[in-house]
Amino acid sequence: MGSRRWFWMPEASALVTLVATLTLGLPWVAQAAPSTVAPTSEVAWTVRTADNEHGSDRPNFSYVAQPGSRLSDAMEVSNTGSTALTLDVYAADAFTTEAGAIDVGLGKEVPTDAGAWVTTDVSALQLAPGESAVIPFRIDVPLDARPGDHSAGLVTVLPPGAADALTLERRLGTRITVEVPGESTPSISLADARLTYAVSWLPLVPGAAELTYRVTNEGDAVLFVRDEARIAGPLGILPAVVVPAAPVEVLPGSTVVVTRTVDAHGVGWLFAEADVTTLLRDGSSEGPSVRVVQSTFALSPAVALLVLAVLGIGVGAVVRHRRRTVREPSTTDQATSPVGRSGRP
Repeated sequence: MGSRRWFWMPEASALVTLVATLTLGLPWVAQAAPSTVAPTSEVAWTVRTADNEHGSDRPNFSYVAQPGSRLSDAMEVSNTGSTALTLDVYAADAFTTEAGAIDVGLGKEVPTDAGAWVTTDVSALQLAPGESAVIPFRIDVPLDARPGDHSAGLVTVLPPGAADALTLERRLGTRITVEVPGESTPSISLADARLTYAVSWLPLVPGAAELTYRVTNEGDAVLFVRDEARIAGPLGILPAVVVPAAPVEVLPGSTVVVTRTVDAHGVGWLFAEADVTTLLRDGSSEGPSVRVVQSTFALSPAVALLVLAVLGIGVGAVVRHRRRTVREPSTTDQATSPVGRSGRP
């Protein structure tokens, strides 16, 4: 694939969710530290990493820990609104959604990875307006923890009110990443690749070619996934290169759906290929890569009319030529035609 160097914004410090559904929550949205829930009915609060021996002004909780070790840390929560708050506190596994956002399991879900390693000293918190509190927590890394990256989140939740028509849950948390040293095995797989074409009915206006595929991080390391896609007609006619998007962070075990769209003229067939490459979390090492190749029949109305016009002109020329041939006898036919009789023997 060749050597590549990528650049992206530093990973977010915390994750925020505003949920307004009947049962389930929506993905967290990454924010800068400290994270803040926008005021809603005078409700607002922030979370941030506490300053201690692990550092100050940290964007999130990140550690390198051996199996069997214990870590102690704390998160600071502040009520920045004008009403008292009662917040639930829990830890959960983190994952990447199909849309490419970092999310975390709900409180009722039982964590199976790093979320199960985190223990908090409190499960609920009451804060008066302007009040702050520190939530101590511990991380106990199991003796059989596999080498690689393990992700979780420490979450504060404002439970829905009894008068809410919907289950409205607001979550605000900070990400936790634990790297267990050892030989890791980064791996990705690709599935459900397809190329589709949406025609444009306006003359000379290109249609839209869309390449879609699913990438799964099957290894044990956090990977940043990026692709470079190319779409063209037969024999490379009207080639187009899709502008690379920002790398998507895919946590181990997570799947993202990648959709790449480009303007293209349908000239009978379209061919697409994409080089999907990865970078490890440290930003200095390339991970595994894979190539996507797809094709589809695509004929825009403008091209179809042009083809029909060319065929019509060609057929018309052939017909006119044949008619001229029938009407005009050849020179040989004129030379051998019988001479009219004069009536004399």
